[in-house]
Amino acid sequence: MGHDGTPKIVHSPKAVAVIGAGPAGIVTSKFLIDSGFESVIFESSSGIGGQWNISAESTVSAVWPEMRMNTPVLMTNFSDLQFPKGTPIFPTGGTLSKYLNEYAAKFGIDKLVQLNSVVEKLDRSESGEYTVVVRNAKDSSVAIHLFTRVVVCVGRHHGPIVPTIPDVGTFTGTLGVNHAQQYKNFLSAHSDNLSKKKIVVVGSSISAVEITSDLAERCRTLTVISSARRQRYVIPKISAGVPASVGFATRMQAILSESLPFPDFERALRKWVVTNAGNPSAYGAPAPITEENIFAAGISQSQSFLPLVAEGRISCRSNIGSVNERTVIFTDGTEEHDVDGIMFATGYNIHVPFLSETITDILKPSEAGLLLDRYTFNPSLPGLAFVGMYDVIGPYFPALELNARWVSAVFAGTLSVETEVEIKPLPPMWTMQNVAILFSRALGTEPDFSNPAHLKLARRLLFGPLTSDLFRLSGPDSLDSAAKKLEEESIGGQSGTAALSDEEKGMVGACLGTAPASNSWMAPLLA
Repeated sequence: MGHDGTPKIVHSPKAVAVIGAGPAGIVTSKFLIDSGFESVIFESSSGIGGQWNISAESTVSAVWPEMRMNTPVLMTNFSDLQFPKGTPIFPTGGTLSKYLNEYAAKFGIDKLVQLNSVVEKLDRSESGEYTVVVRNAKDSSVAIHLFTRVVVCVGRHHGPIVPTIPDVGTFTGTLGVNHAQQYKNFLSAHSDNLSKKKIVVVGSSISAVEITSDLAERCRTLTVISSARRQRYVIPKISAGVPASVGFATRMQAILSESLPFPDFERALRKWVVTNAGNPSAYGAPAPITEENIFAAGISQSQSFLPLVAEGRISCRSNIGSVNERTVIFTDGTEEHDVDGIMFATGYNIHVPFLSETITDILKPSEAGLLLDRYTFNPSLPGLAFVGMYDVIGPYFPALELNARWVSAVFAGTLSVETEVEIKPLPPMWTMQNVAILFSRALGTEPDFSNPAHLKLARRLLFGPLTSDLFRLSGPDSLDSAAKKLEEESIGGQSGTAALSDEEKGMVGACLGTAPASNSWMAPLLA
């Protein structure tokens, strides 16, 4: 505030405002700095990391202390900093929090973050300048910042979805009604008081099955009930020593999804899922609502959920229909009495409350997301970009880094975006490999086998895990060390430079046969 109590006005014409200091915010700032920009980062909490800021003071993180990553470290890092050797394949949230702080310190990003800075409004003036109104969470002072460029990096896991359940307000269980976003606080309040209690966890997403499993493993005398409107297939995080993401999140999977007729791709994906995960009914869980369409059935992931169902430590029920005090009535007519707690793990909506009415009218927030070209730009709002405003199946970090690099290249003038473009709707939740390929094409960094250096690494680039350094071979921000690192990595015990197997050649041939024009760059593999 000024001496007269009016908000301080700060004009930063050469800087880019970055809202949020989670993974998206720090990687965006890193590449903005590399592109010659100053970066001013506003973070509402008292530390760096966003969802992975596991400090007790964090108001935005839903990560509980013992939570482990469900994606392997190989695919959950940025290309400019690897995890230390010896890091577990699936480390705790605390390990990832430390990694993000080390990344920020390595590139001087930590010194640019203004902590406890709550963005209360983002608006655009008639001159095209953006106004960012920031309140200090400690002393409530207000400052008005003026920028020509702003990147919103707050993620999409801040608006909890709680389904409307008749009479849920009558629930009187001592553990209360909570959402997965509050699970960390729930454990702080109740972890020593779970014995001989009964809790219903609603949902079948990854957070739902992980929380259900955590509760069952945390207290053997706690009765844990999984309630879902549909039973999904549940893939283990690792099988036969191979993390699921390593086999699933590949460039070939993305190309197959684009190239094959939908029934053929669905059939191939269903075969992979059933081979790796089995049918939930074999463990004592309900069968998926349809075994003929993997997308209608849905896919979740947990190492422990189905084995715990098989051991009788988790019981499965249909969706909640209504509540009567401590009795939960399910949609199949069955009832559960003496319930102590209900935990909704039912997802999130887009929640960006600081957008002005003018910007909101343009972006039209909905369950499907924001009205953005490839999740990032709207031509009616030049100078404004979004990074990480999508829900991905698989590791986030490769997609976030590509998204950040694209924004930085556009702001620097290295690349341009169309000022008149029809914004095509994209899924609010998509596989990481499809999102990463989307950004790599925008950035011009998708490997091409007409390049002999890329052809040498064909097996690694097509069938290996889709890691961040795969897209540092060429284009803006290329890394000289990327090719050597990729060459040294093995796939199923074989070098990434090994010849393709007959099965792998068959996949390439299928892509060339169904979409020869768009996949012509793959032709050298069969020459």
